[in-house]
Amino acid sequence: TSPPDERGLIRRKGGNAHPDAVAFMRAHWDAFVTEADVAQMAAFGITHLRIPVGYWLVDWRPEDGFVDGGEAYLRRLLAWLRPRGLKAVLDLHALPGAQTPRQSFTGCVDCYERGQQM
Repeated sequence: TSPPDERGLIRRKGGNAHPDAVAFMRAHWDAFVTEADVAQMAAFGITHLRIPVGYWLVDWRPEDGFVDGGEAYLRRLLAWLRPRGLKAVLDLHALPGAQTPRQSFTGCVDCYERGQQM
């Protein structure tokens, strides 16, 4: 079965410091949004790009179970937007402990149980 969230995926890849997990996330970050994608969005007339991010992107802690390094890719994306006149809306999509129980969009489906951070 597929892991329910990003943290579970990283755990299956050996943990946030394991070379397989780090390589997997770097490959994802490299390909998820490309400069060609940004150019195409600008050509379509898009003016703003909503970018969902988890807290661990800028407040990384090893014990949270996520791979470090995503902030550099966010900065790269922002640099691609600027010369094309596009604006970014950064959406803080996940906070420590999750916002609602058992929701994969928070990055950690099992981090919150009955209102208590796990």
